[in-house]
Amino acid sequence: MGISAQGTKLYIAGTSTSPKTITAISSTFPAIVTAAAHGYQNGDYVTIAGVTSTTGINTGWVVKNKTTNTFAVDFDATGTTPGVAGSPTATGTAWTVISLGTSLKGLDGSAKEIDTTTHDSTATEMILGLQDNGNMSLDIDGNNADAGQVALQAAKVDGLIRTFKYVLPAGAQPTCTFQAFVKKWDMAAAVNDKYKRTLELRISGPVTFS
Repeated sequence: MGISAQGTKLYIAGTSTSPKTITAISSTFPAIVTAAAHGYQNGDYVTIAGVTSTTGINTGWVVKNKTTNTFAVDFDATGTTPGVAGSPTATGTAWTVISLGTSLKGLDGSAKEIDTTTHDSTATEMILGLQDNGNMSLDIDGNNADAGQVALQAAKVDGLIRTFKYVLPAGAQPTCTFQAFVKKWDMAAAVNDKYKRTLELRISGPVTFS
């Protein structure tokens, strides 16, 4: 049985939140990060800093499998001893909802097909290249006072990559987090009709479901 799309939300990342002190990191995959009462939700984007010895974890991650005091990140810490002396931190991101959406669709890319056929082949041989996650688009009832729509306009003007997430109202792994550029943010204002905006995002890099 399918789920209703009613209540689906698209968010754009904004300013950083207050850092949370990390007190432990497991030597597992995924790595389990302990930070008391961190307040993060699955699909949030956090930046870890200050971890010694296993410095590869000191970058941005999508939160998975959160509990009150822990969360998982897709870092393989197996066989390592991540140092937490000096109080390393996890810094989250404040999210702004993009309101008044009417239709969300995307993840429409595909991997490149690479032809590996040679003279010794008995049929065409192919492998897949890197995955291209494509675009994400949203039809919106325009409102220039909406904080999310204001943030989209700023992202369109400066051309810098942003972090986004959409959250479905139900189902397994309802949150999808990704980075993208605001490729298009156009408008329509027809006679005897409502003011409309159309958003098109160009996804860059992987998408993470949580």
